Amino acid sequence: MFSGIDRVNQQAQSGVSVEINQRLVAQVMCLNTSDRIDRIEGVRLASVDKN
Repeated sequence: MFSGIDRVNQQAQSGVSVEINQRLVAQVMCLNTSDRIDRIEGVRLASVDKN
């Protein structure tokens, strides 16, 4: 699973990477990133304006 936010335009991306035998075979992107919740200790992500 991965998620990130572009610091310049504040666009979020999330998804799941699928690996078989340590080889990337697919990446599935989340369509609705506005409801994403990241729970990483010690990291504060910027709020995304929903307007």
